[in-house]
Amino acid sequence: MKKFLMSLCALLLALSLCGACAEDAVVLTMIETVTVGQPDAVENNDELFDAYVEGLFSVSKRPSKAPRAVGDRLTGTYALCYGFLKSSIQEVASGAQTSTSFTITAADLGLEGQAWTAEELGVKSIRENGEVTQDAKEKMLAKACDLRYMLDVLLADLPYDLYWYQKVIGTNLNYTISVLNDGTNDKLSFGSDGYLVFKFTVAEQYAASTYETDPTRITAANEAVARAHTIVSAHAGEKDYDKLHSYRQEICDLTSYNTPASQTSGMYGDPWQMVYVFDGDPETTVVCEEYSKAFQYLCDLSTFRNKVTSYIVTGYMSTAGGSGGKHMWNMVAMPDGSNYLVDVTNCDSGTVGAPDQLFLAGYTTQSSYGYTLTLLSGSTITYEFGSDMKKMYTAEELAIAAANYVPPIEVPDPADMTTLTLPAGLVTLESAALEGVAAQRIVLPAGLRTIESRAFAACPNLVYINLPAEIETIAADAFADCAAERIFVECAGDTAENGIFATETKLYAIP
Repeated sequence: MKKFLMSLCALLLALSLCGACAEDAVVLTMIETVTVGQPDAVENNDELFDAYVEGLFSVSKRPSKAPRAVGDRLTGTYALCYGFLKSSIQEVASGAQTSTSFTITAADLGLEGQAWTAEELGVKSIRENGEVTQDAKEKMLAKACDLRYMLDVLLADLPYDLYWYQKVIGTNLNYTISVLNDGTNDKLSFGSDGYLVFKFTVAEQYAASTYETDPTRITAANEAVARAHTIVSAHAGEKDYDKLHSYRQEICDLTSYNTPASQTSGMYGDPWQMVYVFDGDPETTVVCEEYSKAFQYLCDLSTFRNKVTSYIVTGYMSTAGGSGGKHMWNMVAMPDGSNYLVDVTNCDSGTVGAPDQLFLAGYTTQSSYGYTLTLLSGSTITYEFGSDMKKMYTAEELAIAAANYVPPIEVPDPADMTTLTLPAGLVTLESAALEGVAAQRIVLPAGLRTIESRAFAACPNLVYINLPAEIETIAADAFADCAAERIFVECAGDTAENGIFATETKLYAIP
């Protein structure tokens, strides 16, 4: 049960009195302090901060049927005050601003120039013995903001954004009101220069001073998030397999394994894992949790050309030599309909699977508890699922393919290529005839029978060629020194089946 302690003190700053028909104005600065909660019932600020950082790395969407935030139901000046405080609190949480003293004017709240009599405020009188009554002060402040209620709403809607807030000490609200008198009646107004100043006390571990945060930690977290998004953007145009391969390489380049940390007791749960991977700090080394969650995060941020799904698996890993222990890795469902193992941790330099033996890998033997894979050295590595994995996933979801993933060969679209079409009537393409030609695609005419030595040698862009049905001979070095790893060949008739270019490994006959 939250308890509220309110203390009000008033300081008379100015008093101006004129004749019987004159108007007087009294400007008071009111200071209200509200303490929310009890010391033994307040959430741990570091835990809230961890949850805030974890939220930075979240790519999940809020469910469409989720209840509205409490603040969204507010109206009038309360809605305006809530929107202002929410925005200010979020800026502090993100490190965009460090001051936790937030000023909003009467004009911002639409209260400038408005004044209320005692009757309109619902109080007996505005002044007694020359001073503003307590009831009038409270009713006047309620026109702008009920601080106790507003804090409850903000704590309900922004618990993690308020990780820096010391709720036990509370919030000071400074505000100005004016007493106006027309010779007959008193009225209260926030005045033309009225304002409210909300001063949120900062918890010691996040404070540069009482109302000033030290944004060092949150800045590091935000920079890590930005770096992860930069990686995804840099590889956005790649094919699915290449994109996953790039993520594995990026993570291994950014971090290294923390052996001492892996030897401590306990399992997982540090929400800073991805900060350590993407923070650009070589001193923040990591363990398997960080490798696998970083890979998962990059996948979750990505748009794949085909259906690719990654999820995290926990359990145990052991090598033939007996080393191993609790472990976390990824399972990736690829467009061919099969699942494959991705153990980024053990693809890092100096590990058993470096550089990519455990990337989209298949099993050697499989059982109900897990699977064993054979490495290039002939040694084996075994993965065993944790009991919680068997409850969360079906046997089919935990099964992986019996062989490593082989990316499909994607045939480029010739319509998008710069094309050189040779004239009809050619029977022989002589030696070096098209050496160094810049075209991406070359179309050979019907009737061509012979392609001589180095006819297409050193072509820098050549990736596609059309062969006629009459072709009989292609010199072994016809495509020597071409830049492309593979040249796609579209064959007329049964050219692809007669073995005419079987000795040229660079050529790939389109099925």
